[in-house]
Amino acid sequence: RSCTGAGLSILAEGCQNLKSLNVSAAKSDMASTAALGGLLAVRGSTLEHLSVSDSPRFKRTTILSIARACSALTRLDVSRTDGGNSVPWIELQQGCPLLQELLALDCSPTTCQTRRPAPGSVGWVDLHTLCIGVSAQVPSQLSSDLLRLITRSATRLRVLDLSGCTRLASDALLLIDPAAVETLMIPRTSLDLAVIAQRWGHSLQELDASWTTGFTSEGIAAISALCSATLKKVFLSGCPVCEEDLRTLMLSCRELTDVSVDSCRGLPIRVRQAPKTGIAALRDALD
Repeated sequence: RSCTGAGLSILAEGCQNLKSLNVSAAKSDMASTAALGGLLAVRGSTLEHLSVSDSPRFKRTTILSIARACSALTRLDVSRTDGGNSVPWIELQQGCPLLQELLALDCSPTTCQTRRPAPGSVGWVDLHTLCIGVSAQVPSQLSSDLLRLITRSATRLRVLDLSGCTRLASDALLLIDPAAVETLMIPRTSLDLAVIAQRWGHSLQELDASWTTGFTSEGIAAISALCSATLKKVFLSGCPVCEEDLRTLMLSCRELTDVSVDSCRGLPIRVRQAPKTGIAALRDALD
């Protein structure tokens, strides 16, 4: 956290086979930001893991430097950086094609692009984790079109965090390339659970739909029917779930090991408190 420009310069000179760099929460000034760019220019080609999270002074130019220099990156974290607010997605996809894990939390990305995808170009074909959700204090600008751009060719995606992405339309989930998402986080969105069940019912293992305004009894019925063989964890805190909804879910999804129904006012207190002592206690409370 006390990383300085001089320290980054030393790394650039001495670490000829640098694989991982974490400058998260660095107290960076303009000099150290420039030094990071210098380090990336010299050693970026060997980097596989890079985190610049929680460093608001790292700008879009820093992410462009990453795109230009770090072609071997498999993990990148730009969460809570100023540069995350205008991620150059096309440049990042083309410059870092091997990414498997991308974290851009609380960045509220916009569609600031310098160019459109080149004909025949592909996105992140190896991407398995994408976290682009925002907290309650950060307004989301993620549109359905931008989600399609970010996830193009990402057929291997398994973890998707869209928390707080209120501008997304449910139908967009049917049009994106990821075909077998296993962990999906959609708190504080309006995404329809029935659409989610239709898209990933065969693969979904963990669903966080806390405080979603897209909750309906029809949606939970679809989750119960189409995710019954795979679903292990479901978080419904703050949703208007009733006893019958929950009973349907518990009877259908026998692989469930973790259920959260905190602040679900449609449920009796005994049912809301039951998961705290285990899944068996919840099943007993619903009998």
